[in-house]
Amino acid sequence: MDTKTLGIISIVILSSLLSACNDDSSKESNKAKSEAQNDDEIGVLEPYLEEPVLESHHNGERKFGLYYESNRQGKFQDCKTGKQYIVYLNEENSLLHTTYFALAQDNEQRLLFELVAKVETDNNDVSILQTQKLLRVVHLGSCP
Repeated sequence: MDTKTLGIISIVILSSLLSACNDDSSKESNKAKSEAQNDDEIGVLEPYLEEPVLESHHNGERKFGLYYESNRQGKFQDCKTGKQYIVYLNEENSLLHTTYFALAQDNEQRLLFELVAKVETDNNDVSILQTQKLLRVVHLGSCP
């Protein structure tokens, strides 16, 4: 099975699990809320989380930024600091990669992600991001 098919299957399973958790009354109120919001407003919403994720989390740092893939390598730019990180396309980052692959419409398209990640520096002082938890994806191509 190819990567794109796995990505689509992951998104379908994720969305079906999320929709199964909602009751009918919340669906109606969420629909009314979403109709009133534009992309800029969505970019600043906090997601519903079982456990609050602070700037520093026991699994890593909370990051909000633009992610894209180019030449079989992921890149993440932190919206707060502007710092660029390399994201290896490996097992640790598979959820980020498959989600991006399923949503991106063309090569090198930037998508806004919020995640918890560990940052490491290699021998050449290159910052490497390892995804620990994917919090949300916002359909914006630039930082708010």
